[in-house]
Amino acid sequence: MILIVFSSFANTAGSKGAKISGQVFDKKSKHPVEYATVSLSDVDGKLITGTITDNNGRFSIENIKYGTYNINISFLGYDDIIIDNIVLSNIQNDIKLSDIYITTTTEKLEEVTIVSDVAPVQYKIDRKIINVSKQFSAISGTAVDVLENIPSIRVDIEGNVSLRGSSGFTVLIDGRPTILEANDALQQMPASNIQNIELITNPSVKYDPDGSAGIINIITKKKKMQGVSGIAHLNAGLDDKYGGDFLFNVKKNSLNFFASADYNHRFSPSYNESEQRTLSNDTLYFVVLDGENQGGRQRKSFRTGLEWDISEKDFLLVGFRFSESRRDRISVKNFSEWSEPGSEQQNNISLEDGYREGSGYSINTSYKHNFDKKGHDIIAFLHYGNSNSSEESNNELRSLESILEGNKNLEEGPSKSLTTKLEYKLPLREEDRFEAGLQGRFSISEDNSGLYRYVPEEGDYVLQPEFEHSTIYDRNIFSVYSLYAASLKKFGIQGGLRGEYTMRETDTDIDDNIYTIDRFDLFPTLHLSYSFSEDLQMMTSYSRRINRPRGFYFEPFIVWQDAYNVRKGNPDIIPEYSDSYELGILKTIGESFISFEGFYRVTHNKIERIRSVYSKNVFLHTVWNVGTDYALGAELATRFKIIKKWDIDLSGSMFDYRVEGELEGKSFDQTSFNWDGRWNNNILFTETTQMQITARYRSPSATAQGESKGHFTVNASMKQSVLDRKLTAILQVRDIFGTAKRKFISESQDFYYSRYHYRKAPVVMLTLTYNFNNYKVKREQRNGGDENGEEEDL
Repeated sequence: MILIVFSSFANTAGSKGAKISGQVFDKKSKHPVEYATVSLSDVDGKLITGTITDNNGRFSIENIKYGTYNINISFLGYDDIIIDNIVLSNIQNDIKLSDIYITTTTEKLEEVTIVSDVAPVQYKIDRKIINVSKQFSAISGTAVDVLENIPSIRVDIEGNVSLRGSSGFTVLIDGRPTILEANDALQQMPASNIQNIELITNPSVKYDPDGSAGIINIITKKKKMQGVSGIAHLNAGLDDKYGGDFLFNVKKNSLNFFASADYNHRFSPSYNESEQRTLSNDTLYFVVLDGENQGGRQRKSFRTGLEWDISEKDFLLVGFRFSESRRDRISVKNFSEWSEPGSEQQNNISLEDGYREGSGYSINTSYKHNFDKKGHDIIAFLHYGNSNSSEESNNELRSLESILEGNKNLEEGPSKSLTTKLEYKLPLREEDRFEAGLQGRFSISEDNSGLYRYVPEEGDYVLQPEFEHSTIYDRNIFSVYSLYAASLKKFGIQGGLRGEYTMRETDTDIDDNIYTIDRFDLFPTLHLSYSFSEDLQMMTSYSRRINRPRGFYFEPFIVWQDAYNVRKGNPDIIPEYSDSYELGILKTIGESFISFEGFYRVTHNKIERIRSVYSKNVFLHTVWNVGTDYALGAELATRFKIIKKWDIDLSGSMFDYRVEGELEGKSFDQTSFNWDGRWNNNILFTETTQMQITARYRSPSATAQGESKGHFTVNASMKQSVLDRKLTAILQVRDIFGTAKRKFISESQDFYYSRYHYRKAPVVMLTLTYNFNNYKVKREQRNGGDENGEEEDL
């Protein structure tokens, strides 16, 4: 404050005035130091003016009278740096100082606790960052429970996620690929292990272009503190829910070792009813089911890693991850069947049970070398993944005396992947940089499927050889990219181009054909930004992306999924290509903000899952390229305070979605208008007691052949910290009023299908968190930290 007063009254006389600028870094970590004080004084020690460094450690003092001056750099916990006898004159009136490095003091200071606030959602030039710690009403859930609170995300009746109306997105964990399918990865990742989730809807060419809707990047918790520290969670809830996890960390000098493990058991009772009508051979067949379900997921995982600062310029990271999961479902339903014209109604019992389980591990390593110039570095990555999965689905139709019909469907297969990457960064001028990279992705997987049917004469299930198949998928993708980023005063630009060559072979046992893809694609991106002022920014971007068909999309044979559904691939399916445009404006007003994002996306060769009639009471599911889809929409978010201790977050999105195309010579045009709204309240009763209430509405949404109905839900949670914030208890109550009921309808000329589902509500969970040795979540250091690696706890 004193510096500001002096600056206001500084003598800026002179025809032109002079300028001094520079940049301040932490000597040990080489990180920029933000908010360091820069004082300008004359040779007699009289203070003339001053300033502070920005978030990149830069400072600039202008309108200085010609003369001789001293510069003093100071920051709490660091030794002062004095640069004296700086001469300003007509000849030398714009001085850029060499990079300034400051060192931490050796004096032991008492602990200082800084209490601040971080927005639940932060906006960057190319991404949206969801702060998971601010959404403690979902802390005992998974990544899906966190994402469900974001307006641009939708979660369907099965827990599958879509981003801005599209399921074509990629999931990364700490910026690295996962061996799991996108939705499986989200449903298995505990929220308590997550630091942030990044939504990158228009990624730069540094990222793989897979996923027409963009990337969901999960940033897991890590930390760097000298000594031993950690964090542990225990949770339990009504209706067979419990679990826990821990993160353990040891740091000594240049070595940092961490390990974490988790186990979660989540089962929920629910109610389900469905009705289907199928037209076959001029006969209309009816099936109606209703009853209770018991289903859920068990998951356990372990991860560990070692970070080694080999020297001031060389860094090595090695990590290992193992996970194992199983999803079970059991249901007993009343079954009614009849036909028109034809049979009388038959009432029986349908028993359904099944599981899906898998295990896998991944190893990743990265090596980074910094050159002499800051920001000039090269990074090498290696990621290997290995997994195996299996699935079984059993369906029995029973009378009181015996089994009338029965199916047992099996699928299993291993998968391996290897990703190698080399990245190079070269700084140019003050704000400009050039980046380039090479990448290779190699994967091979196998899928084996079979069907057993109940044969009354045998009194047992018998393998059906005509439905026993094996498929091998072999895919290699080679990539090269480069980008250039520049800044000119208030204007920023980043443009890049990525080229990818894809070679894929699908080999099945049904014929002698090997279905091959041999293709080269180009993917340009462009990001622009402009700062009207410190509190008003505008960003716009463009990217081209691809959504590659999944392996089973190519299978040219029938696979039974359950008694009423079969699947068949389409060897002629081709990838989707999307062109995505975005415009965002962010206005900050003190501690409040308002943001607007507009987007327009065009997807060519749109892939749709199509439902049709296979036989009496059985649906066939396949995939087709149906045409082109368009999504035009906007997202609005604001945060403000009602009173000092009551924050409100309001957000919403709306978009118009339409598909133009045809299927088997018939029009496939679809259109729908979708909107979502979220109202979140954070109430701070004391420094250790906090409450959160969230209300959310999802509008009805059209699908390829039907509609998902809208629904409204309210969640609440209470957070209490004790023992100097080392122990925290969070009580969560989700779906308080039992309104999260889902209904889905699909129909065409020869079928009608509807499904109604809701789980037992409310869902009540209690989570306990304990911090060992003052654990703090790792974040990008703003000032390099002190010798003990202590960081701000925001």
